[in-house]
Amino acid sequence: MVWLLVVLALVTHDPGDAAFSTSGNGPAPHNKAGQLGAWVSDLLLFLFGYSAWWLPVVGARWWMAWLVFSL
Repeated sequence: MVWLLVVLALVTHDPGDAAFSTSGNGPAPHNKAGQLGAWVSDLLLFLFGYSAWWLPVVGARWWMAWLVFSL
Protein backbone atom coordinates (compact mmCIF):
# COMPACT_ATOMS: atom_id res chain seq x y z
CA MET A 1 0.00 0.00 0.00
CA VAL A 2 2.83 2.41 0.82
CA TRP A 3 4.52 1.45 -2.43
CA LEU A 4 1.40 2.41 -4.38
CA LEU A 5 1.15 5.73 -2.53
CA VAL A 6 4.78 6.57 -3.39
CA VAL A 7 4.27 5.69 -7.06
CA LEU A 8 1.06 7.75 -7.21
CA ALA A 9 2.79 10.66 -5.49
CA LEU A 10 5.72 10.60 -7.91
CA VAL A 11 3.53 10.24 -11.00
CA THR A 12 1.31 13.17 -10.04
CA HIS A 13 4.07 15.40 -8.66
CA ASP A 14 3.37 19.09 -9.23
CA PRO A 15 6.12 21.61 -8.47
CA GLY A 16 3.45 24.17 -7.58
CA ASP A 17 2.17 22.22 -4.57
CA ALA A 18 3.07 23.29 -1.05
CA ALA A 19 5.56 20.70 0.13
CA PHE A 20 9.02 20.16 1.62
CA SER A 21 10.99 22.61 -0.50
CA THR A 22 8.23 24.88 -1.85
CA SER A 23 5.57 27.09 -0.32
CA GLY A 24 3.08 26.39 -3.13
CA ASN A 25 0.91 28.70 -5.15
CA GLY A 26 -2.58 27.39 -4.48
CA PRO A 27 -4.85 26.33 -1.65
CA ALA A 28 -5.25 22.66 -2.66
CA PRO A 29 -2.51 20.29 -3.82
CA HIS A 30 -2.71 18.96 -7.37
CA ASN A 31 -1.04 15.72 -6.29
CA LYS A 32 -3.53 12.84 -6.41
CA ALA A 33 -2.13 11.50 -3.12
CA GLY A 34 -3.02 14.77 -1.39
CA GLN A 35 -0.78 16.87 0.83
CA LEU A 36 1.13 13.82 2.06
CA GLY A 37 1.82 12.80 -1.52
CA ALA A 38 3.05 16.29 -2.34
CA TRP A 39 5.46 16.17 0.60
CA VAL A 40 6.66 12.63 -0.18
CA SER A 41 7.25 13.27 -3.87
CA ASP A 42 8.94 16.61 -3.25
CA LEU A 43 11.17 15.20 -0.53
CA LEU A 44 12.20 12.20 -2.63
CA LEU A 45 12.91 14.34 -5.68
CA PHE A 46 14.79 16.86 -3.52
CA LEU A 47 16.99 14.15 -1.98
CA PHE A 48 17.51 11.85 -4.97
CA GLY A 49 16.52 13.81 -8.06
CA TYR A 50 15.05 11.71 -10.85
CA SER A 51 16.83 8.72 -9.32
CA ALA A 52 13.92 8.66 -6.87
CA TRP A 53 12.14 6.61 -9.53
CA TRP A 54 14.49 3.74 -8.71
CA LEU A 55 13.07 3.46 -5.18
CA PRO A 56 9.65 2.06 -6.25
CA VAL A 57 11.38 -0.25 -8.75
CA VAL A 58 13.71 -1.61 -6.06
CA GLY A 59 10.81 -1.87 -3.62
CA ALA A 60 8.79 -3.91 -6.12
CA ARG A 61 11.80 -6.17 -6.71
CA TRP A 62 12.26 -6.78 -2.99
CA TRP A 63 8.57 -7.49 -2.55
CA MET A 64 8.60 -9.99 -5.43
CA ALA A 65 11.71 -11.71 -4.04
CA TRP A 66 10.05 -11.92 -0.61
CA LEU A 67 6.99 -13.55 -2.19
CA VAL A 68 9.09 -16.15 -3.97
CA PHE A 69 11.28 -17.02 -0.98
CA SER A 70 8.46 -17.06 1.56
CA LEU A 71 6.69 -19.95 -0.17
